[in-house]
Amino acid sequence: MALIMNDSLLNQLKAIRLEHTNKTKFSVLIGTLDPENNDVTAYSVVHFARQNKRNSLPMFPSDDEFNQFVALKFMLPFNLNIIGLIFYSDEEITEFNMKSLTKKEKELPVLKVVVNVGQEDIFYYQISDKKPVKLKAQALNLPLNNLLKFIHTMEFETSDEILSSQIELKKKSFSSIDFLWDKITFNKDENIDLKSFQSMKSPLDKIIEILVPCEDKQLSSKTEEGNVFLAFDLHMNFFVTSYMRNKTLRELKILLNDVLKQDLLVKLQRAVFDENIKRLILPAKISLKFFGMELNAYLLKDNPSKYEYNLCSSLIKHAEISALIGYELQARVFLRDLTEYFRILDDKEKQKEISELITKLS
Repeated sequence: MALIMNDSLLNQLKAIRLEHTNKTKFSVLIGTLDPENNDVTAYSVVHFARQNKRNSLPMFPSDDEFNQFVALKFMLPFNLNIIGLIFYSDEEITEFNMKSLTKKEKELPVLKVVVNVGQEDIFYYQISDKKPVKLKAQALNLPLNNLLKFIHTMEFETSDEILSSQIELKKKSFSSIDFLWDKITFNKDENIDLKSFQSMKSPLDKIIEILVPCEDKQLSSKTEEGNVFLAFDLHMNFFVTSYMRNKTLRELKILLNDVLKQDLLVKLQRAVFDENIKRLILPAKISLKFFGMELNAYLLKDNPSKYEYNLCSSLIKHAEISALIGYELQARVFLRDLTEYFRILDDKEKQKEISELITKLS
């Protein structure tokens, strides 16, 4: 397995090891997996703060932190994943550590590498349930701001009998994304390759709408008696991996079904059923400008995700650590977006914490 590390990422890890291991418990690598070439590429990182500052040894992530990883996975652009863990220590990664990690692979099967940052050297390992396998890493200057945005409005009619069962309503809503998917078109030329969209300067040119022709939907201006009309607005950020750059929109049609299913799945999981109007209330999507990319939280005030909330709380500390190693501007921008998340929850304590940190960073 080949490992590629972003140059700027390596500089971050070295800076933390030299000056801030008293504040940093561990970090997680954000990157991509290339199944064709068996490459793992690390683009970015999230730093988790140490809770017990007296303990200077690296600590294994808790169950709650692993649940935060899963929440982070759903906030990331499609194709970006949590691909590894980073510890800051001169101690060797042991077979015991590796076996502990492999037990978590069912929750995060994309977790592939462990990085150990020592005072003098950085060691890389492939996660394995056997003896640790050391890897060599290649350092490259990798761009991160190449996101495309795919949007789609699902519209369909179905029997109003499903309104009596929240489970049936969710099942029908999820399966309906497949309806007429073979008929989809785009508001852009489907023969253009993704690298051409990446190179476009206007953000609007990077927004691609997925459409089902009106005549194929067979929807009239009035819902048929005994039926109910349902509509869902879907949106996913899409990270263009190196092996996808030459693919056209037309070649992505099947994959884009999975892309938007991820968005729909999370929305339905966190939706609540309003008994008065017999409808699902979906979470709002909160965009967070996160150090060169965009995260999306799924927030419903009446039904917030515990692990997403804990993750967003951890990300306050990530911003503070990042500011200490030279990313002050990016940290302030991210924290201002994150304020909106806690404002919707009316969490005045977190809002105050962020406000005080922004003032400190200014």
